Amino acid sequence: MKTLTLIFALFLAGTTYAQAPGEIVSFNAEKVNNAVVLTWSPSVSPETNHFEIQRSDDGISWKVIALMFPYEDGSVAHTYEYSDKSISGNVHYRIRQIDINKKENFSQVRTIGVPANK
Repeated sequence: MKTLTLIFALFLAGTTYAQAPGEIVSFNAEKVNNAVVLTWSPSVSPETNHFEIQRSDDGISWKVIALMFPYEDGSVAHTYEYSDKSISGNVHYRIRQIDINKKENFSQVRTIGVPANK
């Protein structure tokens, strides 16, 4: 009977556990021609609702420049890509991953130095 009680207690504890959103396992920013190409790979998470691509000129104030939605099959790892063509100077990027329960996770910040357009 002790085993049954322990299993039941674990089951109850598991139902109140709030799962963290998936993580961004890799995030890169690279200057290609006249754009910055961002690529990222999240951990496999069927709970992901969408990604926000965010840009900052100072690393403090962030602006959402695009939204991307995950592939339908959230049980398979995918790589995402976004190209930002309106850039100059030092630009900071990060990805905000939001799950269906509104929990969020941020990528690391990547900084690219781009010569000012003349």
